[in-house]
Amino acid sequence: MSSMLIVCILFRPMLVYGDAKRTEITREKIAAIRAGLERLVMARPGIERHAILAELLVAAGELEQGLLDRQLAENGDERPSPLGEAAARLTRAVAEELLSSFRTFGSLSLVEPIERALDATLSLDLPATIEVSIPEGYAFYGLYPETYLCAAENALRAGEGPLKVIGIRSIGTGLAAAVAAVAGEEASVVSVRPQGHPFSRTVAIGRELGRELLAEDGVLPRYAVVDEGPGLSGSSFGCVADWLEDRGVAPEAISFYPGHRGGLGPYAGERHRARWERARRNVAEFESVFTSRWPLEGWVKDLTGEPEAPLEDLSAGRWRERLFPNRAFRPATDVQGERRKYLLAAGGRRWLLKFAGLGRYGREKLALAQALGSSRLIPPVTGLRHGFLVGPWLEEARPLPLAPEVDRRTLLDAVATYLAFRAARFPAAPEERGATPLELFEMLVHNTQRALGPAAAEVARGWRGRLAEIARLERPVLTDNKMHAWEWLVTPEGKLLKADALDHHRGNDLVGPQDVAWDLAGAAVELDLAAPELDLLAGAVARRSGMPRAERVQLDFYTLAYLAFQAGRHALAAEALETTAPAEAAGLRSAMERYAERLASLSWWKGQPEGAASALGASQGTG
Repeated sequence: MSSMLIVCILFRPMLVYGDAKRTEITREKIAAIRAGLERLVMARPGIERHAILAELLVAAGELEQGLLDRQLAENGDERPSPLGEAAARLTRAVAEELLSSFRTFGSLSLVEPIERALDATLSLDLPATIEVSIPEGYAFYGLYPETYLCAAENALRAGEGPLKVIGIRSIGTGLAAAVAAVAGEEASVVSVRPQGHPFSRTVAIGRELGRELLAEDGVLPRYAVVDEGPGLSGSSFGCVADWLEDRGVAPEAISFYPGHRGGLGPYAGERHRARWERARRNVAEFESVFTSRWPLEGWVKDLTGEPEAPLEDLSAGRWRERLFPNRAFRPATDVQGERRKYLLAAGGRRWLLKFAGLGRYGREKLALAQALGSSRLIPPVTGLRHGFLVGPWLEEARPLPLAPEVDRRTLLDAVATYLAFRAARFPAAPEERGATPLELFEMLVHNTQRALGPAAAEVARGWRGRLAEIARLERPVLTDNKMHAWEWLVTPEGKLLKADALDHHRGNDLVGPQDVAWDLAGAAVELDLAAPELDLLAGAVARRSGMPRAERVQLDFYTLAYLAFQAGRHALAAEALETTAPAEAAGLRSAMERYAERLASLSWWKGQPEGAASALGASQGTG
């Protein structure tokens, strides 16, 4: 279940993000790692074997994170324990094998150290379950542990003395192990979990672990602080360095291993910002690692054929240049939050390579893509290679806004078929459902107040009395969560395909899997559906899926919540790009204003669902 995180936008907090977690049975987690080892031994050398090792590092890091977070909750501070040390040895053993594989292009050396570490972990008193925080870099942002291997190789020199590697949980367990693997025997590794407000984190390090981290026998260690990010404030990196410096560690003894070369975000404190500017930051960019050392196009050539030209980067909104030659038609997009994607000319055609997630996160997307693709609801997907989905680039397909010949009946039929398939085939498991109606309500009230003021928020509070009814009606499925018009592609034969259909119910926002009414509301906003069209669409989805028809109270509530969420999301993205990409920020602000205006046109509703329906029909904003 998502828990909401307040993000400040232009001094107007917006509720946008979530903290995605899942509960796992500990021994089943360990058994899955052992099964991965068996697959590793059977895999053919090269990228497929290497990808299994990366998956094992993700899984081992999640196991370590879950065990240590449980201990932190029980103890109140970070402290050594046999179980934590065993889990850390497992993660490091996998990282060392990943380093060997990376240096030898997927050759297999030793798995015995991993097996011994697994057995040692199993021999201890294990909790029945652990809470795993989704490692966002591995799941969403195209962060690869190999880039940390390269950063450490470039930065570390043998014989420089002891190195204390501090990983910041959650993802820092595996990334710190990667840095320590390069450093070898000189390095010890621990992880810590920063806590508190996201812009002013602190760490609670107990006395015994503190003694281990600080100087011993007069030997002054070096420190490597490892995490993804930094984000809006950099306070996770900053609070670890604060703890070290406050106990006498010289600033020059501390180096950082972040996920990018950029500076801290706009909400960094002065102490953290000044330190970050002068500190040693060791980064190897994805492009520098996977265009020369182990080129991405080489991973996929068994699927695509031999490469015929260099990769074309379509990330950060560059895809719009191909799909929308006329700049005036290009949609606003969060260029920092997009998945990595590349265009590859190979085997006599073009291919799209899009990051879907390492390990289980990519495999889950592949299974969804195969199911949707087999019914010709999305562009075809050919396979998955080390986190990237591979499929043909549809040269002649056009985005829906550039295909005026598509009539409304055809559009509604395609949308109904697509949503009905998802609703019928992909119910959400209880542990993966998204925000509850109460959480969506809290986001609606909060964002409405920030966007439109207290009076509108007071109107939105009128929904509280309907939340029990909405909760009773909801049946969460793996919703699309991105029904924007430009995400629908029209083939030369006139068939509509839904692009970008795999990621957004498992993103890092608070929404997650919802009732199909969420996508119906999204379609109403993004495709400018009048009230009778939405009524027809809801009926068709119910008939074709065999699911109960979305009721008016659901559609009205989710429409308001959808608009409030999109207003907040676009505000956040605009703020993040204000200095680095002002033109993109301006487009996002305009989109934010359109969502807010649409919300304002509905916000007069005072508890009568039919009133909101009328407002929906009367307001034909562009969203």
